[in-house]
Amino acid sequence: MAEHAFPNAKEVMATADSMWRGLARQDWQEAFEANVPIGERTDLAESSPEIMEKISQLASAYLQRFDRPFVTTALGKNASQISKFLEERLAQEPDAELRIASEQQLQITHNRLKRLLSRT
Repeated sequence: MAEHAFPNAKEVMATADSMWRGLARQDWQEAFEANVPIGERTDLAESSPEIMEKISQLASAYLQRFDRPFVTTALGKNASQISKFLEERLAQEPDAELRIASEQQLQITHNRLKRLLSRT
C-alpha cells in the first residue's frame, strides 16, 4: 500500500471505506477472523454467566451457519443487546448477512481509526 498524507480525519475514513469495499470476500473473511470472538470480549466479562453462555451458543450457531465468526461493533453495547443482535442476524439470508457483517467490520475499522487519530 502506498503511503498517503491525509488532510483530515474525513479523508482517512473515506479512504478506509474505499479500500474495504474494494476487497474480495476472502479478504473480508480474514478480517472477520482477526477479531476477538464475541464471547471472549473483556468488556462483556461482567455480564451474567447465563447471558454469556447464550452468546457463546449463538456465536457457535452463527459460525456453523455462515462459516465465519460473528462480527459486530460492541462499543457501547451490553451483552443482552449483543445476544439480541446475534439472534436477529442468525435469521438473515447468507448474502444479506455478509453485507451486514461487512458494514459492521467497517464500523469497527472506523472506531479503531478514530481512537488512533485521537492520540495524534
